Amino acid sequence: MHFKHPEILWALFFLLIPVIIHLFRLRRFQKTPFTNVKFLKAIQQKTRKSSQVKKWLVLLTRMALLTCLIIAFARPYYPHSEDSGKTAETVIYLDNSFSMQARGAKGELLQQAIRDIIAGSQDTDGSLSLFTNDRTYAGISISAVKQELLQLGYAAEHPEPKSVILRGKNLFGKDTTTRKNFILISDFSGWTENDIPPSDSLVSYNLVQLTPQHIRNTTIDSIYLDRQTGTQLLTVLLSKNDSTALTLPVSLYDDDTLIAKTTAAFDGSKTKAEFRLTPDQTINGKVTIDDNGLLYDNIMYFNLDTGEKVKVLAIGEAESDVLKRIFTDDEFDYLSRKLSQLDYSLISRQDLVVLHGLNNVPSSLQSTLKTFTDEGKNILIIPSGNPDQESYLQLFKALKTGTINKIYTGNISVTGEHSGPQGSNRKTGGKDRKKITDIRLSHPLFEQVFEGTQQQLTNFQYPEAYQILDINTAAGTVLGFEDGRPFLAEKDRVYFFTAPLDASYSNFRNSPLIVPVLYNIGKSALKAPQLYYLTGKDYTIDIRTDDNRSSETVLSIEKEGRQFIPMQRTFPGKIQITTGQIPLEDGIYHIQNPDSILRNISFNYDRKESDLRYLSPNTVTGIPVYDSVQKVLTEIKNTGSIRELWKWFVIFALVFLVTEILLLKLFK
Repeated sequence: MHFKHPEILWALFFLLIPVIIHLFRLRRFQKTPFTNVKFLKAIQQKTRKSSQVKKWLVLLTRMALLTCLIIAFARPYYPHSEDSGKTAETVIYLDNSFSMQARGAKGELLQQAIRDIIAGSQDTDGSLSLFTNDRTYAGISISAVKQELLQLGYAAEHPEPKSVILRGKNLFGKDTTTRKNFILISDFSGWTENDIPPSDSLVSYNLVQLTPQHIRNTTIDSIYLDRQTGTQLLTVLLSKNDSTALTLPVSLYDDDTLIAKTTAAFDGSKTKAEFRLTPDQTINGKVTIDDNGLLYDNIMYFNLDTGEKVKVLAIGEAESDVLKRIFTDDEFDYLSRKLSQLDYSLISRQDLVVLHGLNNVPSSLQSTLKTFTDEGKNILIIPSGNPDQESYLQLFKALKTGTINKIYTGNISVTGEHSGPQGSNRKTGGKDRKKITDIRLSHPLFEQVFEGTQQQLTNFQYPEAYQILDINTAAGTVLGFEDGRPFLAEKDRVYFFTAPLDASYSNFRNSPLIVPVLYNIGKSALKAPQLYYLTGKDYTIDIRTDDNRSSETVLSIEKEGRQFIPMQRTFPGKIQITTGQIPLEDGIYHIQNPDSILRNISFNYDRKESDLRYLSPNTVTGIPVYDSVQKVLTEIKNTGSIRELWKWFVIFALVFLVTEILLLKLFK
């Protein structure tokens, strides 16, 4: 038996006082004369013996009465466990990710969990905190946040399991004597047994895994556009998490107007639907499907417009057929000028300037290019086979790209033969043609170029080249030689090759790498709005503007009255905005200035929640797994509960009080 207030038991020592009074109480007797006391003496002896018994019984009942009252005030109890009676701290994690849209026996899993929390947490002892993927309620009562919980929506953000555990543990207090209960309520989609925290002596973990009745789900994975001659082909990729045959209607809308409808037939887990659109057709589009699984992935927004062409100016000694084939008219506004015929005023109106095969770069051009990069624009340098060392040294210095240590030159053949000019005081290149084996697949130029998350290429024929420029630079390598030196590098929007792309110096122009590299360098020069973006990610978008626009005008992104102002930088002819991790809601947004809408952009939720792979409870060891919120709350309450005994002692005290009254009245 334990006591909540054991200090009150010290009052039991006061029971000695009535005993002492009883034992040493002095009585005064008054003598009364009687004529005949013979019979009276006998009665007096009998009464005195009965009186002594009565007094002892009254003393014992009084002491028992006081003892029961003292023990009752000390609050005795029997514990159900070793943690019984301790102050409780409860932290609840409620997963409100999109996978909780799945339907269980009582409706959507999230709504089912909210109802159970409200019903079962009303009489929770101690402090209570609750957090979701995007909200935190610390030190609250469920009744105080009942309305907020009932209106709780789904969050696009799905934190990592380690982040969830850390957030929950940080909500507990520092007192190590309290009983800490951490309840995780989720379907545990995407969790593995390695994500489950180990048993903790301070924190008691309890998992509540809510299981949907059906796990079949179909999702719109992505959309892409193929501009063809005389038409635009919009392709919608769909997937589902089983291999059963299925035919599904797919609808295409312009705003809220249905403009096309087709069907997609599954003969496996993936399929696609296609819509043919007229050339230059612009729509604020959305694609929808009818599926009873998760709801968030049944719709995808996109914007289709004429798009902004990237302006590219190639400056060289001769026309480059490679650049002309890559920078095509449908996406680029490509110009090629010889250095001797160059109008310098063209440069400021471009997004990308390519120096292709120049032997000499005049100082006037260097100065113009320096101003060009200061305005946030891009340059690509492809050296010639016989570059002038001094002009190239000054060019790289002006662009703050690096320092040229050596320039290797000469007439180099593909077979490795080389010969330098007579009397040349420069080192002759091409002693060994080197392979370009260092391909930085994580560089933005290779984003979505290779499938999956490859770290290196296999069964790939690496291109080769003769290095012309030996540069000491802090630029980031995009492509590198096998000896670690850069073949293509980038620093502060200046890309440069260290070898010519002519066939006599390199076979890179025959490599499958040349198209994505040069194409993505061109596309990166203008961050034109994409078909759509993903919510919660950081994007940079370039918006062309009037050259007369005031630099003090601020652009905003707006949807249905909700507006936020992104980070932005103003350059001649364009504004560059950075979204940050906003917005968090999908839909079509307007990029606007105070006077008008400049462009529409679309955001969609990441589809990672559509992969419904759940944690198996059989793989979890050392931590209890429940199938309902009510069960875990009841178990926690029972674990911390105690069997109160003070009521019994009050009853005993009343019994002794009644006994004493009866002794005083009836006992003679």
